[in-house]
Amino acid sequence: MTTNPTVYLIHGWMVGWGVSENGSQVGYSTPPFTEQTIVNGGLQSMPFFYDNTSGAAYSEAVRLFDAPQDWIRDGAETLRLFFKGFPIAFTENPPGTYTISASGADVWDESDEFRYAYKMLSGDGSITARVVNVENTNEWAKAGVMIRETLDPFSVHGFMFITPDGRRCFQNCSTTAWESYSAHSEPNGISLPGWVRLVRQGIFITAYYSEDGVNWIQQPDNENTGFDASTNPRIIVMRSDIYIGFAHTSHYAGASGISVFSDVTTTGTVTGDDWEVKAIGVEMPANGTQPLYVAVEGGGTVKVVEHPDNPNAVLATDWQQWDIPLSVFSDANVDLNAVEKMTIGVGSQTDPQDGEGRLYFDNIRLYRPTPSETDEPSDPNAPLHSP
Repeated sequence: MTTNPTVYLIHGWMVGWGVSENGSQVGYSTPPFTEQTIVNGGLQSMPFFYDNTSGAAYSEAVRLFDAPQDWIRDGAETLRLFFKGFPIAFTENPPGTYTISASGADVWDESDEFRYAYKMLSGDGSITARVVNVENTNEWAKAGVMIRETLDPFSVHGFMFITPDGRRCFQNCSTTAWESYSAHSEPNGISLPGWVRLVRQGIFITAYYSEDGVNWIQQPDNENTGFDASTNPRIIVMRSDIYIGFAHTSHYAGASGISVFSDVTTTGTVTGDDWEVKAIGVEMPANGTQPLYVAVEGGGTVKVVEHPDNPNAVLATDWQQWDIPLSVFSDANVDLNAVEKMTIGVGSQTDPQDGEGRLYFDNIRLYRPTPSETDEPSDPNAPLHSP
């Protein structure tokens, strides 16, 4: 553990400002410093940034008490804290199966917001993918294959995707920063997993779908009868060298969603061994997998407790309740009658690995036996509290 944590202090938590081994930051850089929208209870939560890259091995925030605290007065038996994070941006696991996360208001009309895994295509070609799953952040969350002229959010493109409620949709924008058009089914037009394909031939983009990856059907262009109905094929004039890949938007600017792809194949002159990944149109927080831990020091003895879901705990998108029995610390000879400091950390000093991201912590408290969601803290003046 860090014995000389830092000089940076926000609401009692000292972090890694100026300590090369410690890559943490608590709080935002501008007022009001705390998070006041993403909260578990009360009016604010504590943003915690970790960056275990560029030489930092771990990221820690330390609550150093002015005087040793008695944590077991009034019969307290549990340390509870709540936290939430963000999903990983992109990963391939197992080989050939890709998980991609994204927030983003939408891919539609003048400007797009989504995450894109892409390679370069020169001339004619195609991309095919199996959409395994689309998280239902919105009925119009979108996961599918995309051919796009540039990585600018205003770019012309073709996008064949599947929604969580089973719409199959060929959406496109043929004029930079202008309207989008769509050839799409009603809900339950396809079952997940489902297959999608885009083909570029000259100035034409053609979209297909399949239930089994063998029998392909050109997406009908007579199912959407609205003013924004699209033809299929669609004329989309692009330069020769463009981007080809698969994409996801949550269609919900305030939330991240996850989609899973497999069996991704391309034809034509496609360059790049690995998929490049980029958030288009808006910043999209994403976390790298790292161990999450809590440490308590009392009477000169330190006990570190790792979260049981490591290293994926930091990827949780909903508030997680973490209860740690105080006996875990006392069994390790931590003097709970004289607690000197508590540490929240991400990473490892003994096995450092790269990873960065953001977490939120809230409602850090001590509880009597068998706490319920509505229990009050064991002591209303307990030294641990929400940031």
